[in-house]
Amino acid sequence: MQKEQVCLSLGISPATLDNWVKNHIPDAKTGNDYDIECVKTFILENNKLQKRANKKLSNLIENNSQLLDYLSDDQWVSTWVLFVENNSHLPLKDIINNLALKRSHKLFDNSEHLDTVSDIIPETSFALGIAYQIILNSGDKSGSGSYYTPKWLVEKRISKSLKHHISYLEPCVGCGFYSTLFAKMYFDAYSEWPSYLHINDLDPIAVNIAFSELIAVGVPEDIIVTSCVDGLAIPLENKVDFIATNPPYGIKNEYSELKTTEIFAHFIHKCFSDYLNDNGVLDFILPSSFLNVKKHAEIRDFVLSKTNLKEIVFEGKCFDNVYSDIISLTIRKEKIVDTFDFKNGEQNKKISQDYCLNSSDSMISFIDNEDIARQKQLLSVPHVYLTDARFALGIVTGNNKQFLSNEKIDGHKFILDGKCINKGSIDESKGKWIIDAPNKYQQKPDIRLFNNKKIVYKFISDKITTAVDYNNRLTLNSANFFILSDDINLSEEYVSAILNSSIINNYYQIVFGKPIKVLKSNLQQVPVFVFSKEEQRSIEQAYLEKDFAKCDMLIQSFIEKRL
Repeated sequence: MQKEQVCLSLGISPATLDNWVKNHIPDAKTGNDYDIECVKTFILENNKLQKRANKKLSNLIENNSQLLDYLSDDQWVSTWVLFVENNSHLPLKDIINNLALKRSHKLFDNSEHLDTVSDIIPETSFALGIAYQIILNSGDKSGSGSYYTPKWLVEKRISKSLKHHISYLEPCVGCGFYSTLFAKMYFDAYSEWPSYLHINDLDPIAVNIAFSELIAVGVPEDIIVTSCVDGLAIPLENKVDFIATNPPYGIKNEYSELKTTEIFAHFIHKCFSDYLNDNGVLDFILPSSFLNVKKHAEIRDFVLSKTNLKEIVFEGKCFDNVYSDIISLTIRKEKIVDTFDFKNGEQNKKISQDYCLNSSDSMISFIDNEDIARQKQLLSVPHVYLTDARFALGIVTGNNKQFLSNEKIDGHKFILDGKCINKGSIDESKGKWIIDAPNKYQQKPDIRLFNNKKIVYKFISDKITTAVDYNNRLTLNSANFFILSDDINLSEEYVSAILNSSIINNYYQIVFGKPIKVLKSNLQQVPVFVFSKEEQRSIEQAYLEKDFAKCDMLIQSFIEKRL
């Protein structure tokens, strides 16, 4: 291959190639010809791609195992990343689009670079889609990249609802990872293709790539229907039996049928109401906030009242570099039978759909009939609620970089944040210092409230974690607090011990569905058991000694004695 062809293909300069050949790979050159495979091997073996000045895209792609897991062979990816990084002046999206058209035997526009790109990107499943994702990420100025549904999760979800003689729709197909896996798994199971397969996306290039992926695995063209419209306005000729996808979320959108602006809610409602056949199945991957966050109450109410909920699976943190939990939701368009499966790790509970529908904000909790009975038992133990306690949010500066310091500075006061709060103790080493200028804070309680013995609690958490502050310290809004009223007639140490206990945290997560924030309204609905004065003192003593295992044991034994 000529020098110019090698440099264009690999995205390197002639000077770089000359340097490598002269100092490292002299065998790569014979006369005026260059062995491109020899050069590629040198790049891979010596990690040259990672050592280049522009590392953003290289790191983003090559370290993303969830994307590369789709490939049977990813050796070409380094070459393609290098090509993209060094040829941003080329119309790379158009070139990929034309390659997709060419590989699916449609009309395409040829160009001088099409053959070069075709030589780099193999004709294997998902390669063209991943090549396109790399182009999209190269233009991502934030460097955050995209998040890819893991292949194992897609296969797991499809296998749950795969049946013979079903039609399929993916309303936001992307580059076709979901739909291609569905087609392949259907054929492997039944030795024939589904009768109807509709793919849609707002991105016409993505649709063309998804179509080419389906053609490449052998799907007959006459069963594939494509559209390139808003996923909430797909012109379906016939409703389908199966809709499975990872819909967009975290995007504000307007939809006439719902008040919420959360787009995943719109996809659930539209797909179920207008795209799905009777007895059809909808399987979505969603953020776990669907289960319990108040702003999603409207779509929960729809799911619980209008659909037959078959299964929810708590999938956990399954996206690279995404720290929020994920669930999968399976619903059927059929008569409601009330009980659905809720799987969380090794546990599988039968949950009452009607119970969830009638709970506060239609929250979907990991609670079965046994849990409900236990919950009622606990409420038979004498208890009080914190409705009369004085709750306050911590300080919101509006600009932490401007207001906060990690070091003690004149004119600053010590302040706690959520990281300081442990079960029954405060770690001052993680505290900060705040400019003593309350009038400039964006949000603050009455500053005098801080000058009290108070119970501080971690705000961003899926469990209740509290400690007693004896030193009148300020708190940021990640460490909110409350002050007990005289009417409660319980010590702060005792109340903190009860709230931190395993039995109360289990109750809290059952009732409120493992929320990600500890809300005042939730704390006010948690029972604070009232034992005898002697029993209270024994719990207080264990708390002051920081023997929290003993606190748990005592609380459990006192409850069992009353039950």
